[in-house]
Amino acid sequence: MSGAPTRFFQDKLSVSASPGFTWGRSGNTPASTWLLNDTVPSNKAGRLTFLTNAAILNIFVASEAVDTYDIGVYEHSGGVPVLLTTVSIVATRGGSFPVNIPVTDGEELAVRIESGSCKNPVVGLILTGDF
Repeated sequence: MSGAPTRFFQDKLSVSASPGFTWGRSGNTPASTWLLNDTVPSNKAGRLTFLTNAAILNIFVASEAVDTYDIGVYEHSGGVPVLLTTVSIVATRGGSFPVNIPVTDGEELAVRIESGSCKNPVVGLILTGDF
């Protein structure tokens, strides 16, 4: 029985294999602004993709006000970020966008306001992949 808690934990992780990551920014956020990974701009230090055969399954977005803007999702390894996809939020506080976008193993994910502006945005990604 000594290994039961560890075994239970491992089974749950391997079954779900869908971690979620979020980025945000306080205040009015104009175009070309990188959202933060905790307190660091995500183009400087993004969320590390630790899964193999990873893919983004969903992008979810919320902001304080009814806004119109585009979100860009990028990957990088400390160099120049490479755009993976964009989603458009039109005259609403948020939305959910099902996608299927492969992510390079070991890359960092970053998020930026591409166009428009929004107030207090939060963006999240749901990933799938293998441990």
